[in-house]
Amino acid sequence: MSELTSSTINFDLNPLFALFSSFLLAFSYVSSLYIKSTKEGRNHPMTIKIRFLAVTTSCVLATPFLYLLSNSDPKGHTLWEWLGLRSRGLVLGGTLPLLLTMILFCGPLVQRYDAGVFEIYRDMNYWKTSLSNIYWIRNHIMGPVSEEFLFRACLMPLMVPTFGWKAAVCFCPIFFGLAHFHHMLQKIQFEGLEFKTAFFQSAFQFCYTTTFGAYCAYIFVRTGHLLGPILCHSFCNHMGLPDINEVLNEDDFDKKARAICFYLLGPVLFFMLLKPLTTPVLFSNDVYYQYL
Repeated sequence: MSELTSSTINFDLNPLFALFSSFLLAFSYVSSLYIKSTKEGRNHPMTIKIRFLAVTTSCVLATPFLYLLSNSDPKGHTLWEWLGLRSRGLVLGGTLPLLLTMILFCGPLVQRYDAGVFEIYRDMNYWKTSLSNIYWIRNHIMGPVSEEFLFRACLMPLMVPTFGWKAAVCFCPIFFGLAHFHHMLQKIQFEGLEFKTAFFQSAFQFCYTTTFGAYCAYIFVRTGHLLGPILCHSFCNHMGLPDINEVLNEDDFDKKARAICFYLLGPVLFFMLLKPLTTPVLFSNDVYYQYL
């Protein structure tokens, strides 16, 4: 155990082997959800608890698996550093990516402010209720932590040294997007949707989860920290997809104009600040810096 935590390693893998290993890790995560079948859907509390245990086990086993794939290198880094679990630059590694994501969502945030939603966040009872709600925990804590750990922290060390950071940012998220296709079974079996409808809904989900995955992969390789992608994932789960129709159907002209303005301003500022706010030196990112 001490060797696993303190040895310096590198990943120098055959490209096909790196892809196959990445597939195995992604498959282990998704398949773990179905090891113990239940008659209830994915939103039943018992199903959620079983899946908590399943994905936790999958993530724990992924750590020694990665170590076995690595090779010893005195000039390398520890496994925890490859996984983005390090203390140097941690505060900025969490706050700047989250700030960047909030800038992208400033349109929806303005909508929520105008609707008075921010008042709820000031109520301690909201947080107490949320932290005791298993659905909230799944969407805001367990889901983001387990998915970002496996699909970013575990896959990027395999892909970046082998294919380069740009290819890794493009290809790693495909595993993440495909992993969400299993929701199609839920839609057919428990929601009664036809195959065609369920497929197209899942295909749409694949598109936005893959896009989001590319963003988190970019954040991970630029900052060298796992905390940033986790916080961004949790925030995006909380916000959901922007509701453009709500903006267009707003009766109050001032609120409508303000929302539209911030909907346009948000993406512009986001792309302007994306590179400066993820400069590797800000986060003491000497793990992935050599590949950038």
